[in-house]
Amino acid sequence: MTADIQEGQIVRFTYKSGDYIGRVCEMRTGKAVIEVMAVLRHPKQGDLHHHRRDGAPVMFHQRKALAEREKALVPMPFIQPYEGEVPGYAESLKAALAAEIAYLRGLGDDAYAQQALRHLSELERDYSVTYKL
Repeated sequence: MTADIQEGQIVRFTYKSGDYIGRVCEMRTGKAVIEVMAVLRHPKQGDLHHHRRDGAPVMFHQRKALAEREKALVPMPFIQPYEGEVPGYAESLKAALAAEIAYLRGLGDDAYAQQALRHLSELERDYSVTYKL
């Protein structure tokens, strides 16, 4: 399926645990440079490999969503053609962030969820300044 990807095409792609819609700007061997147009799923917070273990995490990474018009170099297996309406960046970011917050709140008093919610709350404040959410 990724063999059909061409420059200028609107695609869905995964990048560092987030899902996005973007336009292919340049094709490279096995990868494509993609300009971000919308956020479908906000990147996960924390240690992605050990976030559910007992005790406080040693490292807890805060991950922002890729910015509007930011370019990402994405391996071809993580790119799919996208058909459909492309939402505005700010509204898509707001919806993706709200979905991630709702998911984490559903985990209750889980230590990982509480720490991730604190990080997302900080990001929400940053995003509200930058994108007027």
